[in-house]
Amino acid sequence: MFYFMFKKIYYKIRDEINAGNKKRLDREVLDKNITVNTYQYKDNLAFNIYSKDNSSNTLVIDIHGGGWICGDKDTNRGFCYELAKANFKVCSLDYRLIDKVTIKEQIEDIFCLFKYLETNKDIFNLKLDNVILTGDSAGGQLALLSYIINERTDLREIFNVDKINFNIKGLILNHSVCNLDLAANLRGYRLLSKYVSIPGLLRMLYGKGYKNKEIYQRTADPKKYIYKETKLPKILIISSLGDKEYKYQSDILVSLLNEKGKECFYYLEQSDAEHVFNIARPNSEEGIKCNLEIINFINGLI
Repeated sequence: MFYFMFKKIYYKIRDEINAGNKKRLDREVLDKNITVNTYQYKDNLAFNIYSKDNSSNTLVIDIHGGGWICGDKDTNRGFCYELAKANFKVCSLDYRLIDKVTIKEQIEDIFCLFKYLETNKDIFNLKLDNVILTGDSAGGQLALLSYIINERTDLREIFNVDKINFNIKGLILNHSVCNLDLAANLRGYRLLSKYVSIPGLLRMLYGKGYKNKEIYQRTADPKKYIYKETKLPKILIISSLGDKEYKYQSDILVSLLNEKGKECFYYLEQSDAEHVFNIARPNSEEGIKCNLEIINFINGLI
């Protein structure tokens, strides 16, 4: 009963986010110097490539957020435009959502896109030894996990994906929500979180009986897949004092990476800028400053 109650509430949240995204996208003013081309990479799934005439071959792959249940390749359009204006080729993608599938199929979609880009790199004039992987909120979790899976034979077997020959030079995790065991924690509602929202989201992500599944046990918490010997690129983590709901997730990840001796940079906006402010409002004062930090980070890697 609790699970179906959670799903009903989560679908309502999905609809509200989608409506908000539509309003935001409808009023965006976009740079006419940026070209956007759309291609299909899988049945009913497509991706965009943003570029301008003098774009470098450096590829930035952006995985949108939306609680794993909403969003598409156009959700982060303004953010992708800002990166494309900085001379990068930027790819954003659709992936199936957890109202229809689990996180396993989402990872399969992401790897299918990776494989498509690898196979067609000459057609798109891509330089796959300079790949930057970024994601926001739930997309940040998918970005980090995808990188780890590509490095680990055991996890590739669990997710049923093949290794992709990308040289990922950096990870940019925008307000990422990587600790799934805490992702649906509701501040001030301990019992509701413990018995309804957290298990409800985990069941949607991993399926019924998730606690007994190896895929859940090994991927729901970054502590389960990031060790001292884990190979990681340079990582930029973005958050804000104004992100009251999810800043703690970035704090936990930074602490884990520091504990394991991994190089990471933490950009913390000191204002009351909200969750994913630089994605939702890339032309705001805080968004411009933050995205310039991202652009400088990428330029320092290539």
